[in-house]
Amino acid sequence: MRSRGASSSISSAHSASLGSLEQPIISKTLDVEDGAGFSTGHTEEGKKVKSVWSRLWHGDLEVPTGPDGYKPFWYEATICCTFTAFLAFIPSEPHLTTYLRETKGFTDDQINSQIYPWSTYACIPFLLVGGCLSEFVGYKLALILGALGRLATRFLLLFGSSLLDMQIMQCTYSFGTAAEEIFYGYLFHVVPKENYQKLTSMNLASHVFSHMLSGIVGDVMVDACHMSYTSLMWVSAASVIVAAFIALFLTGVKRDRAPRPREVWKTMKWAYEDKVYALILFWWIFGNCAYGLIDGYEASLYDMMMVEEGTEKNYNGTVYAIAQLIASISALSVAVPRILKVAYYHQHVTVGAMGIWCILALTLMIWYDRIIPMCIGFILYYLGYHFINAFVSAETGRVVNKHIKGEDNVNS
Repeated sequence: MRSRGASSSISSAHSASLGSLEQPIISKTLDVEDGAGFSTGHTEEGKKVKSVWSRLWHGDLEVPTGPDGYKPFWYEATICCTFTAFLAFIPSEPHLTTYLRETKGFTDDQINSQIYPWSTYACIPFLLVGGCLSEFVGYKLALILGALGRLATRFLLLFGSSLLDMQIMQCTYSFGTAAEEIFYGYLFHVVPKENYQKLTSMNLASHVFSHMLSGIVGDVMVDACHMSYTSLMWVSAASVIVAAFIALFLTGVKRDRAPRPREVWKTMKWAYEDKVYALILFWWIFGNCAYGLIDGYEASLYDMMMVEEGTEKNYNGTVYAIAQLIASISALSVAVPRILKVAYYHQHVTVGAMGIWCILALTLMIWYDRIIPMCIGFILYYLGYHFINAFVSAETGRVVNKHIKGEDNVNS
């Protein structure tokens, strides 16, 4: 059930951003988030009597917009990063395997063979359907539902006791993960193209930094304060509740109508005809499969080695925190203009070089079956993967926008 969101941001983010990237989200008066159109007169009347709930739902808070129709970057960055941070603040995550074994009473075989695989299998249909569906029902609704899925996950972990409960928990987690991926497609709609990379990197950094902080908090609660793993679950649940509330304040993505299937297909065809982009996306797909496996089972591997070596203290939260800190710096570095320009003009070389870095880190984890080499390899792997993830995620928005509007693909 480990979080793969920072992470797998491109798969459904790519699908979710293909349909209507070219429209600014604020400036038009005829549009609503769900794609249904209203007449100008009806809309003007509605503005006078619009309820507080309606303003909240559509993201029509009193925030001034610029001449391009977008709200200030600082506003979008603040609310998006805050939402990401609270959603990712789950101090229980590095200790999940231990919690399921010691608190819930499941065996290692049940955890690794009958519980964890359900998240992988459930994520496949959610990712395939979720990205396209968000274009028709609205990004904001999809994100709120995803946060509720994560909340259901927390309550199933707290109150569920049977194997079936834990399998359902993995499915609700996958539903939330799929919605989290849609979030990175949503980002391309709330800022102009010159801020794609900056906002994407900031959100990925916020995601992994929050994971880092939660890992440290979890270790302090367990090892220093001698609190139970159940206490960690309650803290995680409270954080997700806050994230679900913040989702109500996200800016609504407004259009005069939802994109038609033919338009979506045409945009996808344009994007995949970009040979360089198709090459790095092809690599990313397989790289993301490896990431899901490594991130999902790292807690189980650490727990197994901890038992084999007879270690009483569980420091996996700290290890995970260090990995997230390195990943946060790595994701932010992609937004540095000089690094971005080099990465863009040498895309296949950049992705290939960081891919080799990831392979070497995995080799270190495999070669030495001890905790310390495994942890070092895990940290180095995070550095390489999150650099690639931040670059490819933003490149999706640039490529789609280039074909739709005929704009250049990177900032000069």
